[in-house]
Amino acid sequence: MTSPPLTALRTLEVVVRRRSLQAAASELCVTHGAISQQLKALENWCGHTLFSKVGRSLEPTALALDIAADLTPAFERISRASRALKAGTREDTLTVASIPSFAARVLVPALPSLSSVDPPIQVRVMYAHRDANISVDDVDALIQIFEADYDGPGTATSLLPGAARPVCSPSYLRRAGPLKKPADLAKAHLLHDWDSSAWKQWFSIAGVERVGHLPGPVFEDFGLLSTAATAGHGVALCPIALIQDDLKRGDLVELFDLEIHRNWEYILVLPPSASAVAERFHTWLLQVVSVMERPTPSRRQVETS
Repeated sequence: MTSPPLTALRTLEVVVRRRSLQAAASELCVTHGAISQQLKALENWCGHTLFSKVGRSLEPTALALDIAADLTPAFERISRASRALKAGTREDTLTVASIPSFAARVLVPALPSLSSVDPPIQVRVMYAHRDANISVDDVDALIQIFEADYDGPGTATSLLPGAARPVCSPSYLRRAGPLKKPADLAKAHLLHDWDSSAWKQWFSIAGVERVGHLPGPVFEDFGLLSTAATAGHGVALCPIALIQDDLKRGDLVELFDLEIHRNWEYILVLPPSASAVAERFHTWLLQVVSVMERPTPSRRQVETS
């Protein structure tokens, strides 16, 4: 008896895991019709019904659920081995893709303590920019900023809040001050992260109308943005959880506690059936963030006149 096509088995695993033909098609980068064809081909091969139609949706049969439970760890093992082969690393090396802000401020500074994990974990860190098409299936661990109700693939764990507040250096405040109410910032030199949309959102929440065009340099990397703010170049909206040390040292000053991105969080996502190495990394990273100082909650009360 010939073996079923690997593509068909992969399709079965994804459809059962995602419980959606559309979500499976998106993950596999194929059409909805291609998913249906693969499932039909697999049913013809095995001679059993794998899905039953309930209303407008397809529900996996008990057989499909059992087979998919065996396939998920198998495909994850293949995925890990493929990543290791491409990277030229051993399978016990962990590939972590992280948004630059978290990598620079949390992950990389804490890496020396990773050597104390038993057994030690070898890591390969890569950037996961917000516009990068990096899936949790492409790496062993993904750290990104998502909305708190993240329901994408993999197992998600909240690490830190992603809310951002306006900050600047003491030297800039002395030159540009006083900045006593939100409307004053409309005349300040604003530093932008990617584009001006964040500042427009902040002014809207603050009740400042008719701010018009918001000039100022744009930085695609949080490290550059925070460096510019610390150097006294202007006011930046920074994730408050990542700059607690800067505030404590007095390198930056928080101007208002009004926040944007209040429902965003830095989230660690592990692929389905994550490896034992990934699970140890998960435990270690939770210990790292557990001892970090948390920002004072926002009162969301600002003077607008």
